[in-house]
Amino acid sequence: MCEFKKNNRRNTLLIQKANFVDVLYGCELFKLMIFYKYKICYALVVSGEFGMVVLRDFVAGEEESLFEVFYSSIHMICSQHYTAEQISAWAPIDLDRALWWRKISAIQPFVVLKENKIVGYSDVQKSGLIDHFFVHGEYQGQGIGNLLMFEALRRGASVGALHSEVSHTAQPFFQKYGFKPVKKQTVIIRGVALNN
Repeated sequence: MCEFKKNNRRNTLLIQKANFVDVLYGCELFKLMIFYKYKICYALVVSGEFGMVVLRDFVAGEEESLFEVFYSSIHMICSQHYTAEQISAWAPIDLDRALWWRKISAIQPFVVLKENKIVGYSDVQKSGLIDHFFVHGEYQGQGIGNLLMFEALRRGASVGALHSEVSHTAQPFFQKYGFKPVKKQTVIIRGVALNN
């Protein structure tokens, strides 16, 4: 488990310019334009080094797309720190979809789309828990994770301390944003032990 302990506003500079907002986050500059894509959520259009992406709230019916992101992230990226048995237990291809749909509905994530495809998603719960944080395996290293984390920090600003149960694979990324390891743990998923 990692806990976020520093003020995220210190690292971000917002400069209002007409309908656009320049966001300077670390050394990356993104152009954001706020607009309404769906009646129930807002979206940000982000133009950066890797093209244009959209950040918005999850919409019911996208659960299978989120499963594809979850599955590819674990099978393509986390395999460097976990065995094939652990990966299969963590993200089985035959995961009960009704269970998955209930989980996604409960956490109400936000998503990043590139070329109308969901390529990453995350959430922030009222308790400060970041329950899911995944970037599609084929879209790693394109700033998707940075955008998701920026949004998680923005949404979590009113909560106080953010925390997450982070895999070995994701720990360096979370530490880059000020999260600190609190304790190591072993979880049992479908009868298989995973350490984080």
